[in-house]
Amino acid sequence: MLGASYASIGQMEKAQEAFKQCYELSPESFDSLQAYVEILIQQEEFEIAQELLEQILEKGMDDGSVYYWLARVKEGLEDF
Repeated sequence: MLGASYASIGQMEKAQEAFKQCYELSPESFDSLQAYVEILIQQEEFEIAQELLEQILEKGMDDGSVYYWLARVKEGLEDF
């Protein structure tokens, strides 16, 4: 995955964009969702991550990991 390669060499903005494109191309994929949300959290883009996770929940595409990520986002936003 291109995003992982960018992240491994510290190019986090490029990694974020690559993960975003991956998610947009395959929004039903939990792997692409996980990668995109993780990079958003690392980059402290909590609002974007929260919006994305809430959309996923509205679509009914949830599993336990979505709630975990949402809790991490809320912690970052200090909204708990």
